[in-house]
Amino acid sequence: MDRNTRNEINFTTNVCSFDRIISIIANEKMKDFPRINSLAMKLFQNFSRSGLPAYVYVKTEKPLVSKIEKVVNLIA
Repeated sequence: MDRNTRNEINFTTNVCSFDRIISIIANEKMKDFPRINSLAMKLFQNFSRSGLPAYVYVKTEKPLVSKIEKVVNLIA
């Protein structure tokens, strides 16, 4: 197992429900059910293309951006 794979194992979206769903889908047992696995993969692909994950990320990081902006303005 290389270093990048180890980092991906500990990946989190900071949204508990998304993390739980992803861990269920990524479980090795899902490969025993190819139709369910295929359907879940298509669902996640469409969901990720919708822009909703990026929107949630921007909304959660907005306070951090404001803090950084204040610090930069104080330095400049």
